[in-house]
Amino acid sequence: MATSTNERKNSSMTGADFLAWRKAQGMTQGDAGDRLGVTRRTVQLYEAGEQPIPRTVALACRAIAEGWADFAERAETELGAS
Repeated sequence: MATSTNERKNSSMTGADFLAWRKAQGMTQGDAGDRLGVTRRTVQLYEAGEQPIPRTVALACRAIAEGWADFAERAETELGAS
């Protein structure tokens, strides 16, 4: 069944969206899980549409795609440079 525009705006990232994001980033399922702080199995469930993708994960995917460094890594770099 097709998703309407309104449903799409109100829903989180879909499994197909997540899979496309992961592949665009050149990541394995394990890589994506490591970057997002979830297990490889959770990534598999997201991609299969068997588990909803939390908004926080969708936002993290966007941050990664935009090239933002990991916050903890960035904080260490900035503190170390002071």
